[in-house]
Amino acid sequence: MTDVAIVGAGPTGLATACELALAGVSCTIVERRAAEPNITRAFGLHARALELLDARGMADELVEQGNPLRTVHPAYASTVDFGRLDTRYPMLLVVPQSGTEQLLSRRANELGVQIRRGAAVTDLTQDASSVRLHLDDGTELVTQYVVGADGAHSTVRDLIDVGFVGESYDMPMLLADVRLPSGADSPISQVGTEGAVVVLPFGDGWFRVGAWLLRPEETGTDFAQIRRAFHLIAGTDYDMSEPRWCSRFLAQRRQARAYRSGRVFLAGDAAHVNSPIGGQGMNTGIQDAFNLGWKLAADVNG
Repeated sequence: MTDVAIVGAGPTGLATACELALAGVSCTIVERRAAEPNITRAFGLHARALELLDARGMADELVEQGNPLRTVHPAYASTVDFGRLDTRYPMLLVVPQSGTEQLLSRRANELGVQIRRGAAVTDLTQDASSVRLHLDDGTELVTQYVVGADGAHSTVRDLIDVGFVGESYDMPMLLADVRLPSGADSPISQVGTEGAVVVLPFGDGWFRVGAWLLRPEETGTDFAQIRRAFHLIAGTDYDMSEPRWCSRFLAQRRQARAYRSGRVFLAGDAAHVNSPIGGQGMNTGIQDAFNLGWKLAADVNG
């Protein structure tokens, strides 16, 4: 029997596993994805998440591969000056989520964490001393505790029936990672009567672009729609090309009614979601992991 089973091998689940393993707690991650994806999704780390990763010797490697922005001009304010923060990391570090996941995955492997990929949870039962996870391959995992870090559409949250209260934002969001012509290396944001657009550089020739439309279009590919949105709002699409990832969605603001049910805990997007504006989703998930990790380890260790 493993001490703790973690459902989800995203940044929250991996960070939780690393914290537990550092404290000598045996843990297994169950991840429905069969392989590590090369996706971006979350795009930035803020000072507090970087400070926590720095406490485990992992922040500087991310800073080296990312693009630290000291000042940004978001659509909803004149200027945000991260350089004024009293921290080793006075920045918004623009780095793909895949980079953060790969770093945490390497550390988890070094610490002996078992990651079972291609395994989905189908059911969960618990009693006073253990939790049983039933997997889609017919196997069962018995553990003292479970952490559901399986995202906004969390199976674990559904199985413990704590709800996910809140609502969706009305304004659809379009996101993509694209190439822009050389020389375009600064953040861009623009607000118009039709919505808002933003451009954030990863520092390696790739850019995260986003558009928030007041009157959405329903035709064309996601990339075609985001280019039209930029023309409509900013008057140009900055010659964006080679989209490696696109997404169109309605953002939500929701929260589980409880983060714990018996021996089962929720963390990250499984517990709470918010608008991606500001880039706080992955950051709050990593902070959840560090907070829950030491407490759960202390309990397991008596």
